[in-house]
Amino acid sequence: DAGNEFCRMIKSCPKGAERCKQFSTKVETEALKDTRSKAYYCFAGLAHFSAPILVEHIHLGSIEIQGAQVFLPINPNKLKGIAKDLGLNYDELLEKASSVPRFPEEKVYAAGELLYAIANTISSLCMHEHKLLHKIAELSTFSQIGRAITSNLDFDALLDMILYTTISVLEADGGSIMLVNENTELIIKVSYGLPNAILRETRVPIGKGISGYVAREKNPVILYQGMPDEYLTPLLKRGHLKTAMCVPLIVKGEVVGVFNLTRKSGELFSEESLSLFKTFCSQAAIALEEAKLYTSMDEKTRQLEAFTKIGEVTLSAVDMDIALSLIIEAVSRAMHTQIATIRLLDDTGENLINMVGYGLSDQYLKRGVIKVGQSIAGNVVKTKECIAVENISQDDRITDTSAAVKEGIVSLMSAPLISRDRVMGCITIYSKTQRTYTDEDMELFFGLASQTAVAIEYTKIFTTIREGLSKTSSALSEAISAIDSYDKEQGEKKAEYAELIAKEMKFPMVIIETIKMATLLHDIGKIAISEKILQKPAALTKEEFETIKRHPLISEEILKKIELPWDVLNSIKQHHERIDGKGYPQGLTKEEISVEALIIEVVDAFYAMVSERPYRPAMSVKEATRVLQQEAGKQFSPEVVVSLLNVLRKKGMDVWEEA
Repeated sequence: DAGNEFCRMIKSCPKGAERCKQFSTKVETEALKDTRSKAYYCFAGLAHFSAPILVEHIHLGSIEIQGAQVFLPINPNKLKGIAKDLGLNYDELLEKASSVPRFPEEKVYAAGELLYAIANTISSLCMHEHKLLHKIAELSTFSQIGRAITSNLDFDALLDMILYTTISVLEADGGSIMLVNENTELIIKVSYGLPNAILRETRVPIGKGISGYVAREKNPVILYQGMPDEYLTPLLKRGHLKTAMCVPLIVKGEVVGVFNLTRKSGELFSEESLSLFKTFCSQAAIALEEAKLYTSMDEKTRQLEAFTKIGEVTLSAVDMDIALSLIIEAVSRAMHTQIATIRLLDDTGENLINMVGYGLSDQYLKRGVIKVGQSIAGNVVKTKECIAVENISQDDRITDTSAAVKEGIVSLMSAPLISRDRVMGCITIYSKTQRTYTDEDMELFFGLASQTAVAIEYTKIFTTIREGLSKTSSALSEAISAIDSYDKEQGEKKAEYAELIAKEMKFPMVIIETIKMATLLHDIGKIAISEKILQKPAALTKEEFETIKRHPLISEEILKKIELPWDVLNSIKQHHERIDGKGYPQGLTKEEISVEALIIEVVDAFYAMVSERPYRPAMSVKEATRVLQQEAGKQFSPEVVVSLLNVLRKKGMDVWEEA
């Protein structure tokens, strides 16, 4: 504290403060050059001891003892000069100087040793902390790479994570991960801090250059400027890099790539760094191999989904336009594209007409027909072979590329649609970036095209059958109407409303088709019931009603020999069941009744109420919907009733609105 009083007095004037500041800066600068303790004397004659704190030859700072008189007290004449120079009171400065601690000779050396020992202790603690932090970073990297192995990361995301994590831990400036392709070349898959010129030359044959050498020999190397190595990279020779490490990525004894790290400045990579890097590379190689397997499995799953989706189109037998849309979307997903078309031959068999497009502009899709033998699509149909084009502007078979260029198309692949050895058209996928389609791509695409052809063929057959069934059902419905006079001309209307309700309830096409057909045929059993009962102008007796109740079972007996598709027969049999179990012929409850039958029941009841009978006038739509709402949850399905009300509202009809 006494020494501080002396120093504080000197620093109390601006000139003294500035000189002290300059001295402190000098001590700090000089201390960074020394590896031992040392004494520095200020302009006031006081000794300042400093000892460096070093960790692996790196100066982290210093420890100092400031302001002490060594051997002899401060010379009074020197003090007079200082007082005069700084404009301070000499007597007061002398008084404060007398209290500054004085180190005799034996204590000076002891103080130096003590200071050095303290600095070494701090250095040791810093060293332990440095190693601990480094070890934590290492463990963190191992943990991250280890988690990546089991987390099913996207392959590209995994490459990025491995590269940037390793660069951070090993304090590198840049790096790259190169993987071996099918041509036994190393290709840069991810990089950081490398010049664009290097990135453009990504293909390195095994054995060429430092990366090729490391891959061939399976030996890691450390490189640095000036080393006598024929494989020294141009960047090191030109001084762009100071040091680099190259380590092979090995899985089950096979090299799958090379991992490179670089530094532009700072310390050279050490053997310790290389050892740690090799460990990282072992983990990285496993992680990348696992990710490859996952990606491959994901790809196979995607392809299987496409085949399954196309197969579902065949089984569901939906409308042709919907079928084509579902198919082209599934194929596009499997082939990693967002652009595709399906063209089918017209009746002449000479022209290809675009049937559906995916990801293309209307202007492109509305282009004219393509003749068989012309362009890529025409050649595919003619040769019955899959054709891939890497760059459309360089293919002579495409006479006019203007539309494709305007659309941004660069590459394409087209496959014939063949069913029972007959070509019906082609399916084409496009890419807006240049793409080289492999043999594996072409084989997969050809298989998807074959599956597509089968689906289209079955959809065509189904459409023909469906139209035939629809005409037959309509004819039978008219026959029923002729017997049941109050129901004349209402068969088609019932079927229309049943279809609208099914669409309102978001049912798939198969259920909608079932409902339409079942609605047309649901009362066919009435042809076996006496016209006197059906056309009786008064209310039915109990015995007559029991006869009427037989018509669902009679309908089942008549129609079961026809082998109708889907669940038509069951829907017809159940259309007079009630959700409360009081219906007929079986007394089923809601869970046991098909949704098709529940819809037919509501439509049938609604039309019965709004139709005029000999013994009562027709109800209004509002009155009929009030009855339906009152019976919802008892006789009728509430969901179906609500859907019918929505359909009627959309048609502008006045329905009963509950308070």
